[in-house]
Amino acid sequence: MDDLATVTRPVEPAVTTQPGRRHLSRLVVVVGYVLPVLLGWLMLGGDLERTQIGFLVIAMMLSLLFLKVPIAAAMGLSGLLGIWGIRSFDTAAAAVKNLPYTNAASWSLSVLPAFIFMGVILWRSGATARIYGSAKMWLSWLPGGLAIGTNVAGAGLGSVSGSTIGVSYSLGRIGIPEMLRAGYDRRLAIGSVMMAGTAANLIPPSIMMVLFAGIATVPVGPQLLAGLIPGLMLPVAYSIVILVLYPVLTRRKTVAADEVIESSEVTLVDRLRSLPPLWPFPLLFLVVVGGLFGGVFTPTEAGAAGALTALAAALVISKRGDRLKMVVTAATEAVASTGAIFMLIIGAVILNQALTLTGITQDMIRGIEGLGLSFWPFIALLIAIYLILGMFMDPLMMMLITVPLIVPILPEYGLSVMWLGVFVVLVAEIGLVTPPVGMLTYIMHKLAQKEEVNLGQRITLGDTFQAVLWFMPATVVVVIVIAGFPDIVHWLPDISSSK
Repeated sequence: MDDLATVTRPVEPAVTTQPGRRHLSRLVVVVGYVLPVLLGWLMLGGDLERTQIGFLVIAMMLSLLFLKVPIAAAMGLSGLLGIWGIRSFDTAAAAVKNLPYTNAASWSLSVLPAFIFMGVILWRSGATARIYGSAKMWLSWLPGGLAIGTNVAGAGLGSVSGSTIGVSYSLGRIGIPEMLRAGYDRRLAIGSVMMAGTAANLIPPSIMMVLFAGIATVPVGPQLLAGLIPGLMLPVAYSIVILVLYPVLTRRKTVAADEVIESSEVTLVDRLRSLPPLWPFPLLFLVVVGGLFGGVFTPTEAGAAGALTALAAALVISKRGDRLKMVVTAATEAVASTGAIFMLIIGAVILNQALTLTGITQDMIRGIEGLGLSFWPFIALLIAIYLILGMFMDPLMMMLITVPLIVPILPEYGLSVMWLGVFVVLVAEIGLVTPPVGMLTYIMHKLAQKEEVNLGQRITLGDTFQAVLWFMPATVVVVIVIAGFPDIVHWLPDISSSK
């Protein structure tokens, strides 16, 4: 996954030889560095109302993000200075002392390391290629079968991974060249791979669902089960889009017989033979989801059982000489990812505490309630808010900031916190591919620049964004369906024994 690190590093601006632009760039840099200092001075030294301090807190956080300060540090520092400005230094020091532990030491979040480890070690073991190969064999007879198979494989990988970026990146290395060899339009190829990972954050074990449960203080088990049916609806919706687009976009090319599997070359025996190597996936699904549904495991126990099962499966699948390195690498990545997530949570908690003290949180809640919106305008407002925020914020950051604001309003519209969890994660998935931030879009575009992936075809950032626009309406349709029929979300948790 070294390629991911290169994508997420700040990109150095190109040096221009034009004096006017050079001076403007220097001015922007100077203002960028001076602005946070000025805002901090105003918060601590100015005679300001609480609401004014609240807006300064938000402005300072955004200015720090502009300077590419880590998100957790930007939120935490802005919130800390806001608390200091409203109350006192002692209150801010007490917040730093107490808030991180009281919010990070959450039983709901204890399952995170196990879920992350489960996905990483299976990816390291090479299980990704197995599930993609099988899906390709079974669905290659359909128009756009390779792209549809990619979506199905994404749902399957989501059942053990819980990471949208991880699933899409893994499938992209295999799926994009396969589709290009078969004559697929480059935009359809990269679009189907990007969207294939979106179900991962809904299908258990979902990391985002666990985080939502921790933020909203709701039971983890039912929240995980709530995402299963909406998560399965996504690949169905995307497959319909592919069936419509494929005849219009695809121009069949003449390729060597050994380069692509045509549906006529795949026998029923071949398809059946592709199933036994997939045994880790149904086994893990049975252990984690079956254990939760039947009330056999608590979420933390399900995570531990799933991690142990994934470890055993990975040891069986992998080569003997690679096993120790694989386990150490997976454990290291899981610890690093868990630490980064908890730092984000701590920073967001401090920021939300500051905004609560300023009264902005309560004012926003009263403002939304004062609009007197009926159900569907309220849903449209929520979708618009998350689409706009998704252009500039990471999905986890969106969730950390907005969930405490929206939860108090839900009873007025007959909606549950469990429903909000599915809704927020689903709309946040759109944010992952929405420009100008759209982290997944840039990651997949970077991947598509590798010659072994693009096979010599030029795939531009514009191609990637156009592919997003083709698939985004299908995601919005799924959002509208679960809003109109919330029982889709509640059915599995209601009939399960999970607590």
